[in-house]
Amino acid sequence: MKANPNAPVFATFEIEINAPPDAVWKVVTDFGGWPSWNPNVQTVDINELVSKGTVFKLVSGGSKIRSTIQVFDRPNLIAWNGSIMTIKSVTVCSLTPQESRTTVMAEESFEGPVAWLFKKSLQRMLETSLLDMLKGLKIETEKRSAKGRPD
Repeated sequence: MKANPNAPVFATFEIEINAPPDAVWKVVTDFGGWPSWNPNVQTVDINELVSKGTVFKLVSGGSKIRSTIQVFDRPNLIAWNGSIMTIKSVTVCSLTPQESRTTVMAEESFEGPVAWLFKKSLQRMLETSLLDMLKGLKIETEKRSAKGRPD
């Protein structure tokens, strides 16, 4: 599953995290913990183990979004799609090991009439949101990894 680079709203960014993929994976898949490190997520409602087919609801920027995990390939790739109004979103996070570090690539696309209508403002919002998410993921993962290291 990939986000659509030809969608009216699309963004992709990557960041290097000083932790192995398993450590990053634990933070990414701890959906209930997202509000503590992702400034764009206020709440996450998830009532089952995270796996392919898991449905979760989140509030981001005051909007309620219902999403379903479509790909769950531990610790390499997780992807989900979601919807709000007529916007259909696809979000993909891939983890690539680099010695003792992990490169995380996140991409997201928005499609539908509202995405076309508000393309410019949604593009700015998505870029900011994706960058904030990656920065928060880096800080949280490195913080957790540092706590787990023997002194």
